[in-house]
Amino acid sequence: MSEIGPLEQPAEPVDPFKRLNIECMSFVLKYLTPGEVCRLKQVNRSWKQYISSWIFEHGWLYHWPRLTKELAPLDEQPRAKRYLELAKMIHNFTRGEATLLQHYQGTRLLTPAGIYVAWFEGDGVYWQLLGDTVSPRHKLPLPSRLVWMDITIAINAAGGFCVHVDSPSHPVTFVASLKNGKAWQRSTNEVPYMIGQNKVYVYKPEPPTLGAYSLEAGTPVYMKLSTEDDIKLFKDSNSMIEVIQPDGTERVISLVAGDPSNDSQHKSYRVAVVNGLDGEIVQNFYQDWSQNSLLSPASNGGFSFIGQPSLLSSIRVIETFSQQGGGFAKEQTEAIALEDSACARILVEPSTLIVIGYDEETLYSFPLEECSGSQVHEEVTRKVPITIDRCFRAICQKPIRLESLDGNIDGVEFVGGGRFLVKATIDEPYDTTCIFQF
Repeated sequence: MSEIGPLEQPAEPVDPFKRLNIECMSFVLKYLTPGEVCRLKQVNRSWKQYISSWIFEHGWLYHWPRLTKELAPLDEQPRAKRYLELAKMIHNFTRGEATLLQHYQGTRLLTPAGIYVAWFEGDGVYWQLLGDTVSPRHKLPLPSRLVWMDITIAINAAGGFCVHVDSPSHPVTFVASLKNGKAWQRSTNEVPYMIGQNKVYVYKPEPPTLGAYSLEAGTPVYMKLSTEDDIKLFKDSNSMIEVIQPDGTERVISLVAGDPSNDSQHKSYRVAVVNGLDGEIVQNFYQDWSQNSLLSPASNGGFSFIGQPSLLSSIRVIETFSQQGGGFAKEQTEAIALEDSACARILVEPSTLIVIGYDEETLYSFPLEECSGSQVHEEVTRKVPITIDRCFRAICQKPIRLESLDGNIDGVEFVGGGRFLVKATIDEPYDTTCIFQF
C-alpha cells in the first residue's frame, strides 16, 4: 500500500505530562482524589481523552462516582467542566440508565467501536471519541475524483479502521491507524471482510485470494491463492470474529449458512477456523441451528456459538469452545429459556450472560436466574437434542426507556464489560442517528 500522508488532526491524544500512558493514568486516578486531579494545572482536553480511554478500558472503579460532589466551584475551575460532564455520563452508565452520547446528523454508515465512532460524509470519513462533544472531529480525506458506488467502514476498539470504496473503474481501500495518525491507500479489487486487532483481512474474487494487511504499517502480512468455496466463507459470512489466544495465536472464525462442499453433513451452518497469520483453514465445525445464530469471543481465548434451535424461538443455546492444542474443543453448553420472547431480536452476551431484547421502538432487559436441575431444565433438555450443562430462566423486565428517542432502534451491540450500545434514528432533527450506552 502507498502511504498517503498524515491524517488530519491525528486522534491519538497528546500526553499532557509527555510521559504518561494509560497504565500510569490508572495508577494516578487510583491514588489521587477527584478534587486533586481537577486542580492539576495540566488538566486539558488531552487529559479528558486519557480518562475517557481509561474508564472504557478498566471500568468505573474506586472513588470516581464521588467526583461530582468533590469538584470545586466551576467558575473557579473552568476546565473541570469536562470532568463534570464525563462523570455524569459514566455515573448514568453504572446505574443502567441510558445516556444520550451524541447526535450525528446527515451521516452515513455510523460505526461505533470501543471508544471511537466513525462515519461517512460526502468529502471523507470522520471519527471522534465516542460521546466527546468537545474535541474536534478528525478526518480521512477521500479522493474527490472517485464515483461512489458503495462504501464500507470498519473500525476496531484499538483505533484502527479500514474504508473500502467500490467504484466501477477504480476501487480503493484505505487502511488507517489512529495510533500513529497515518493512512495507506491501495487501488485494488481486494475487498476487506473484517478488521481485527492488528490486521485488516481481505479477499480478492479473481483470482480467488485471501490476504491480510498490517494496520500499523499498511504492509501485506500474507497473500495466498485460495478456492471459491473458501472465499464464500468470508464473502457470505453470517457472523465473524477474531480471537487472540493466550499464547498469541490469532484465529479468524467465520460462521456461514450451508456448505455445498459438505452436503453429507446435512447441517445448517459451517464454522471455519482460520489461521490469522497465513489464511489456512485449520478446523471446521458443523452446527444445526436457526438463522439467528452468531459468534462471540470468549474470555478464555476461545469463542462461543450462540444458536436458536429450529422452531424454538424461546430458547437460546450457548456452546463455549476453548483452546485445545492447535484448535478448539467444546468446553460447556448453557441454555437460556426466555419466558417472554415477543421481542423481534434477542441478543446474548456469553461472558456476562446479559440478555437484551429489542424491537423497532423498545428495548428490554432479561435478568437471568439459574435453574439447573429444575423442571425448566428438564423441559429444555427434552426439546434440545444435546447435553445442557447449565440452564437459566430469563424473565422480561419493564422496557428500558430511551429518553429523547422519537424514532426507530437500528441495532444493539455489546462492547464488553457488560456494556452495550444502542444505535437509533430519530425524526427530529431530520435523519439524525443517536448512540446510547448502558
